[in-house]
Amino acid sequence: MLNEIETAYAMSLIRSEIEFRQIASQYQVVKLYCDWMAHPEICRNIYGFQILQQLTDAIMFYGGYKTIDPPDHNLFFPAIYKVLVEPLRQQLNKFADEYKISTMHFSDRQKWPFFFYCVTANLLDRAIKFPPDPITLAIKMRTIQ
Repeated sequence: MLNEIETAYAMSLIRSEIEFRQIASQYQVVKLYCDWMAHPEICRNIYGFQILQQLTDAIMFYGGYKTIDPPDHNLFFPAIYKVLVEPLRQQLNKFADEYKISTMHFSDRQKWPFFFYCVTANLLDRAIKFPPDPITLAIKMRTIQ
């Protein structure tokens, strides 16, 4: 299994390959995580903005701030997994399959949690923020979709 440093290096290599091949639009989630691991904060990434919106919705909905009465906190972590974890695993598997890289860290259900742990350990002190101009970013999002 890869350790935290090897995971960071692997994500850096994946980021370089995505940029070299100009395929960021096909791997938005992977690109977000790779960029996030490479920079102290992320605030201009459209997909990052979408994730923040989805996280906010999950917190509001499953945390008891919206329509469920009483809130079902058991649904909170699956919602977070669906937003943050599973899309990364799926895109890493797709990338690895397409470019003939070993998928064992992404497809093996026993290795994946440790790989994701190493990714998140690298992100602990790195912020993902709402952009300084969310209205302009929201307009860009609508034109891209």
